[in-house]
Amino acid sequence: RKEPKDERDGDQERSHRTRHLSQVRTGRRAALAFSRRASNDLSRRLQRRSLPKEFLMIAARGYAAHQAHSPLTPFAFERRELGETDVHIEILHCGICHSDIHQVNNDWGGSSYPIVPGHEIVGRVVAVGSKVSKFKVGATVGVGCMVDSCRTCGPCGDGIEQMCENGATWTYNSRDKRHGGVTYGGYSDRIVVDESFVLAVAE
Repeated sequence: RKEPKDERDGDQERSHRTRHLSQVRTGRRAALAFSRRASNDLSRRLQRRSLPKEFLMIAARGYAAHQAHSPLTPFAFERRELGETDVHIEILHCGICHSDIHQVNNDWGGSSYPIVPGHEIVGRVVAVGSKVSKFKVGATVGVGCMVDSCRTCGPCGDGIEQMCENGATWTYNSRDKRHGGVTYGGYSDRIVVDESFVLAVAE
């Protein structure tokens, strides 16, 4: 049975109206989702601005292995911004220790990838925190195999932080208990270290 033309037209109009309303609703949901994402992003940025300086980051470049026995390749990452007792060092030289090779190859187990090795660092101070007293901008300095310790146990009090009872923080491939994340070493262009673990180098 043929439907009258006016009924078919009415059905088509209702169908068009339904599709249009569906598209409008979809568009509104997408716009709302975008607005929420934008609001959350703005909130994160504003929160980031209000954080203490030590929680902001410094762009860094280095060379990292991404799995055992893999070659080192260019790697972009972030260093923490200066804390009150931190020294920001531009790395000029970094020695190669056989331990670096063992760590890259995971010969001892426990390597965390990507891994930026290097713990024989010599560089130049480019910035210091507000409470740094041992170093000035322009000084030549070094960093060894560790960058932090608990500083409260007996060995730390005796100046042998490498024996820290709560575990020293090594220059790379070590959990950073104070700032979070994993440490990256001297095969890179810069590093931020507490002045207590920075060494003066004679000119």
